[in-house]
Amino acid sequence: YKSNGYDFIAITDHNVYGVYDDLNDDDFLMIPGTEIDSVYQGGVHHVVGVGTPEGTGYAHGFRFDRTRLKNAHPQELVDELTAHGNMAIYAHPFWSYCDPALLFSLRGLTGMEIINYSCEQEWKSGVSEFYYEYLRARGSGLWCFGADDAHGHVPDYMGGYITVKAPELKHEALLGAIKRGSFYASFARAGEKAPEIYDFRVEDGVAIVECSPARNIHINVSRTCYHPAHAAQGQQLTRHTFRLPEDARQVRAIVSDFQGLVSWTQPIVLK
Repeated sequence: YKSNGYDFIAITDHNVYGVYDDLNDDDFLMIPGTEIDSVYQGGVHHVVGVGTPEGTGYAHGFRFDRTRLKNAHPQELVDELTAHGNMAIYAHPFWSYCDPALLFSLRGLTGMEIINYSCEQEWKSGVSEFYYEYLRARGSGLWCFGADDAHGHVPDYMGGYITVKAPELKHEALLGAIKRGSFYASFARAGEKAPEIYDFRVEDGVAIVECSPARNIHINVSRTCYHPAHAAQGQQLTRHTFRLPEDARQVRAIVSDFQGLVSWTQPIVLK
């Protein structure tokens, strides 16, 4: 990952907490984390937890009590992680076939994976845009994440990631920016980059997207107010604007390139 331009990663093994301080240096940061899971009423639920070395309540190598958690309600998984100073992120809802209403009912989540690269590569069930749209339309404040979830059974690495706008490469700065939603999620392939989003803002009622060369830019207010821009053959887009309706409550953008690679902004809340 470091040799491919990544600035940070989290190794989130199942039911084991990892810190990996020995892999940190001035240009690369290991984010402490884990992934805990349960089977509840026939449904499979996986929740990722990430934190800072100083703030997490778990030591490196801590093993979670599977007897206690293996059939736990997913809210218990979220509560377990947040009670120990970690952000909780719901993993691959499409792969899990999670009931969207159950996902919406969970409290304490920071976000959900809109792309899980391993699930997409192995089972074609890693893109969870429907779930995110379902939550967003109902007023959820969750952020959307990209993740690899690499297991090594297939080439499932360096395809799902986030790009964070943080003042410095330090744990507190990085995790603080993520909590504020100062990042975007991407779906790419190993050795390739998804569209880069340079800026996404609202000025005087106009949503503005600036990005690397793209084929499509969609500005999404709601299902009935979805404003696209499509590049003509032989051309490309690097900017798109849209005057928002007065009753717009939030807006987000989705940018896709000529190879089908995609990046999703976080929503800007207007009201």
